[in-house]
Amino acid sequence: MTIEAFATCPKQLELLLKEEILILGGLEVKEALAGVHFQMNAADLPRLIMWSRLANRIMVKLGGFQCRHKKDLYDAVSGIQWRSLCRQIPDTLSLRFSGTNPSLNNSHFSSQVMKDAVVDQLFTFYEQRPKVVKNDGHLSIYGHLRHNQLSLYQDITGHSLHQRGYRSENTLAPLKENLAAAILIRAGWPEKARQHYHLIDPMCGSGTLLLEGWGMATDLAPNKNYKSHALFSWQHFNVNHWHQLLDESEQRHQQALQTYRGQIIGVDHHKKSIEMAQENSQQLSAGDRISFHYQTLDKFKIPPRNNLIVANPPYGVRLQKNYLSSWRQLAHWLANNVRQAQAAILTPDESLAWLLGYKEQASYLFYNGRIPVQLRLMDIDKSNRLTVPDKQHFALP
Repeated sequence: MTIEAFATCPKQLELLLKEEILILGGLEVKEALAGVHFQMNAADLPRLIMWSRLANRIMVKLGGFQCRHKKDLYDAVSGIQWRSLCRQIPDTLSLRFSGTNPSLNNSHFSSQVMKDAVVDQLFTFYEQRPKVVKNDGHLSIYGHLRHNQLSLYQDITGHSLHQRGYRSENTLAPLKENLAAAILIRAGWPEKARQHYHLIDPMCGSGTLLLEGWGMATDLAPNKNYKSHALFSWQHFNVNHWHQLLDESEQRHQQALQTYRGQIIGVDHHKKSIEMAQENSQQLSAGDRISFHYQTLDKFKIPPRNNLIVANPPYGVRLQKNYLSSWRQLAHWLANNVRQAQAAILTPDESLAWLLGYKEQASYLFYNGRIPVQLRLMDIDKSNRLTVPDKQHFALP
């Protein structure tokens, strides 16, 4: 059975997500704002959920309706046979609604109307009402209203797929896991990992970039530990098939573990961050294959070649204290401690990129939360150094 669906993602990840869905068997794949429309066999959607490194949520489209007023909304929602969408009577219900029109100009009110229509129908058949919860109900519904056109979806993920489950605690300004994955893909890490490159983060924080890089290098299914009422209650979910996918993913991971010979190394001068990174690494069962060190940059040495350096230095937005000194330390380390490497550095503006002192090979726009940032790719060697004129702090290209 072919299903029409929509995968959500952070802005600027749409093209990468489109490519990922195509690889995982999607048909009629088309990017949109903050997401991708596609079709897929119902039996293949759990595989997409297990292996997507970039998506936030996977939502099955239930229909589109003209909707101008409250009655239109109630009637449209009532027209869906909600009882048939779950494998058993749904004990919990979660709803999200976005969009307005002149009559339905409050999304919270529209969400209440949608809830009433669903609950009334379920009570008619089962004589019991599901408990309304904020996230991951056994039946999870999303409604979107745009230009008097209502789209209804069943959210079969329940909560965002970027929450891999290995982070129990965060630093002050962590990257989301799917943004970290996108950064690594743009930096060419999947191919470099096959060539046994080393992955280096000189400002690793709680280790998200390195942990996502480890998952790619060792073919670890990003969502193998995913737990979701919405998914496990979905009418097309098959428990035996899910366990088969888990077994296949473990075989792939074990094989890649034996193959990958590179080093993955992170340092940070905040002891608490390193403790969190080490704990997160243990959650992934990486053992000593990922090295996290409480260390200052001036003492940090890396292998002489085959290095990909990734970093998310502070921007001065969420982390403001001494953030410029962090950039100067990074620039000094690149110039004096790195013999040869490729680098992918997340920068908030061009001036901080120039401060690093190397010619840019390519750049990509991302959003870290609501903060626009540029991923800048550089070759770190003497031939790409920029000359700093006298009495200037950084070079201009």
